[in-house]
Amino acid sequence: MGSAPSPPPAPDPAQTAIAQGAANIDTAEAEQVINNTNQVTPYGSINYNQTGGKFVPTLGGGQQYIPQYTATTSLSPGMQQLFDTTLAIVRLPLILQAHLERMSSSSYRTTLT
Repeated sequence: MGSAPSPPPAPDPAQTAIAQGAANIDTAEAEQVINNTNQVTPYGSINYNQTGGKFVPTLGGGQQYIPQYTATTSLSPGMQQLFDTTLAIVRLPLILQAHLERMSSSSYRTTLT
């Protein structure tokens, strides 16, 4: 019988950490793209676009580009009209209060004779 083969050398922990860090970033980027699914509903839509990004340092001393995305929400015409009407109703008391305050100031007072 022969002797048992010698075991392979132990992996370098620093190289393992560098490789794992790069894999983690790649996984996060893939998940981001998967999750940025454009959506269209009767209420409107949400669209994702890559609008930039930045380089981040890696454990190995290099840099990796990380894309940045922007989500844009657009309401359907009916929902936009409802939103605008609701916003106007919410703002109406503030507008009326401002008018009442101006009317009660001395510059708007009139006397009846």
